[in-house]
Amino acid sequence: MSAPKPAMSNKPAPAMEQGSPMKARQPRPASGSGAKPCSACNQLIAAGEPGFIALGKPFHPNCFLCAGCGVAIRGQYFTAEGDEDKAYHEKCLEELETKNADRKCGGCGELISVREGAFTADGKFYHMACFRCAHCSNDLGNQYFAFRGKLYHSGCLDIVEARLKGTAQ
Repeated sequence: MSAPKPAMSNKPAPAMEQGSPMKARQPRPASGSGAKPCSACNQLIAAGEPGFIALGKPFHPNCFLCAGCGVAIRGQYFTAEGDEDKAYHEKCLEELETKNADRKCGGCGELISVREGAFTADGKFYHMACFRCAHCSNDLGNQYFAFRGKLYHSGCLDIVEARLKGTAQ
């Protein structure tokens, strides 16, 4: 029994809401002659055998899997802006984005995408670029001190505390 052919459609991709991080994509049939290795299983996709190109790489229909649920993607797939090396079913990408919607940066207040690196400190998430001392604005590295909801270097915390003591007297 041969593998089913990927669902192909001539319909345009559905319109996405403005500002949506998802990008709809459609796989295209593999073209050309000769065998090509599948990007997932590394086995050859022989000429005439079902296969397609997605994410710029060749795949067997049963090897092109959703990064969210692990089930084969048939037809249209979605990628997230900034991480276009992974394919998702629309529902799986929406669930992933929703699940991580509570990751607001403690520095700038913006959402931290699941694809972005983040630090966790004092019970808050931080973009890597926002993980900075509240006094001198330099990168905190791996040693910081939390004081009154803000993060400081040791020396900067001493300065802030001294100023507070000076104004309290």
